[in-house]
Amino acid sequence: GVPAHIPPELSTTIRHTYYVPPQYYAFLKKLGDDTPELKPYMDKLMNGEMTFDDYEEMFYAFAKPLKVHRSRIPMPYRTAAEIEKSAEVAWEGSWLSFRQRVLGDYTSWL
Repeated sequence: GVPAHIPPELSTTIRHTYYVPPQYYAFLKKLGDDTPELKPYMDKLMNGEMTFDDYEEMFYAFAKPLKVHRSRIPMPYRTAAEIEKSAEVAWEGSWLSFRQRVLGDYTSWL
């Protein structure tokens, strides 16, 4: 964004670019060399010329749908002791909610 005291006719002429610290240049250069389609974007990023429009173009050109392997996600597991305490935990949660509601009513009444 641009501060409000800068007039719109001036703020629209400012080129907003992304800055990447120099310690990442080696990684970006290798990424550009390994993937020829990404090279122009990585060069722009290292030279401080990448705008938001360039970023959007790069993102949507190379975005791939997320692969979710549900069989590899572990099922939630609770021990017998945890299952026994579930009623107590539910009661404590209700008690804390009640205290919070009473405090809210009291402070809004003041």
